[in-house]
Amino acid sequence: MEDHKEQLVKRYVVKKLFSKILADVKPAVVVSESPFFNQKTASSFSILTEVISSLFDEAVLYDPSVSISTVSPLEVKKLLGVAGLKGKEVVLEAVSKVSELTSVLINDLNALDQHSIDGIAVGWRWINDRRKILRAQSEKTE
Repeated sequence: MEDHKEQLVKRYVVKKLFSKILADVKPAVVVSESPFFNQKTASSFSILTEVISSLFDEAVLYDPSVSISTVSPLEVKKLLGVAGLKGKEVVLEAVSKVSELTSVLINDLNALDQHSIDGIAVGWRWINDRRKILRAQSEKTE
């Protein structure tokens, strides 16, 4: 088990790397998968929550107008049609069937790690949520 000082140092390094990414990419939106609570790995939930909070703090420091959002793993899986299914390959297989995504990716999905695939799926869910909001707003004005 890591001591508290090691965790702080790791979080500091992650925050600094994220700060550099923010400066390089200049995003208007930062979206993250929300931490998933699992009783078998309960301690990781609090650490993930702290890390996400730290990253969102960095995003606000970078630019207070940056939109910040989280998406639950269940919402992602529902959109992809794989809710209730487990396994590392489930999200990869589902994402690979979304031509709107695969047609614009720079790398082959099979060359990416699980976290990258999850990140793509989280972004896809966020985009779909925004589309629904825009459609509803458009229908109100018609």
